[in-house]
Amino acid sequence: MKQSSLQKFFLSLSIGTAILFMLISVFFLQLSKEHEQTDGDFWDKFSLKLSTNQFLYLFTMEIPIFHIDVQALEEGNSQSPENPFFQLFSLSYKPKHPNDWIKEEIPAYSLMDFANLTAANMTDVIDHPMESKPPKELVQDDQKTEAKEVSANRNVVFIYHTHNRESFLPETNKNSDSKVNITKVGVKLGEELKKLGIGAEVSTDDYYPDLKKYALAYMESSKTVKEALKRNGDYQFIFDIHRDGFPSGKSYEPKEMKKLSTRKIKGVDYATVTFVIGKGNQNYQKNKEFAQKLHDTINKLYPGLSKGITEKTKTSGTNGEYNQSVSPNSVLIEVGSNYNTLEEEYRTARALAEAVAEIYFDAAKVNATPPAKKN
Repeated sequence: MKQSSLQKFFLSLSIGTAILFMLISVFFLQLSKEHEQTDGDFWDKFSLKLSTNQFLYLFTMEIPIFHIDVQALEEGNSQSPENPFFQLFSLSYKPKHPNDWIKEEIPAYSLMDFANLTAANMTDVIDHPMESKPPKELVQDDQKTEAKEVSANRNVVFIYHTHNRESFLPETNKNSDSKVNITKVGVKLGEELKKLGIGAEVSTDDYYPDLKKYALAYMESSKTVKEALKRNGDYQFIFDIHRDGFPSGKSYEPKEMKKLSTRKIKGVDYATVTFVIGKGNQNYQKNKEFAQKLHDTINKLYPGLSKGITEKTKTSGTNGEYNQSVSPNSVLIEVGSNYNTLEEEYRTARALAEAVAEIYFDAAKVNATPPAKKN
């Protein structure tokens, strides 16, 4: 008898609870319809307000492993929650409207205007007007065009040559020349960058007439770089263009030596590229990161063209800084060697320009200000 009464009690309680939930649901549905034109105000009334630290505090209570990270984040904030449960309803977290959750879970729904969807027409979603997404290629082209227009109106790359008389044996039969030298490669790089929509300035200063010691070349070229930065604060990339110097003479076979600084890509010879980073610069890791981007990008476009990154420390015979402390995007680039021809050097200058352009325009897209949303 007692068992039957107990069963009736729980059955009545279950039915009563179900009815209560149904009544609450009907109430909120009706309330939502009345405020569907002012979704923001409606949901603000039910907003919880949580600071970042309080969210993290609650996380640490449930997941202790987060405790260290929370402490690190709170180092710069002296205001820690005294009682997160008391302050739970007094800060600034606002839950999303259910429509926003649906859009996140079902991306295609984000193209719809949910203000016009009701329970009556939700079942016929396919017939709802949807704005087509622009072609991916068109979006990318628009972004590149905008970036090119900005760069074309200003110089963002500065190119110079510390060892400006480095020459090429196939061209001059000597390792140093006042006219046919590495500056021609730097000029070519600047021209190719401009073709791709990137403004570049090229210095062809000749340091040798006034140079008392070869080791002082970087001291002289640093003046060129600093003066350029004073004239133009828009420079983002700074390149010191060199060519590698291999031993020459009767003891060395030119064809064998040339193999060390040449790569055949699709049946065409290119001069290799090597990026040199000076560890004498205390922030050299930033320059190394930039050099790594150049290395990865040029090898993606022209597999095997870059030989990699060489790090050099300051010694009695090595500068070890290479004017790289002036900018995190400053790097010394060895293009080929004294055994390469100018044509091979020029091909690599074009390849290098393509790599620089890709890095520049990718950064421009990331840093671009998103367009304002239309109401």
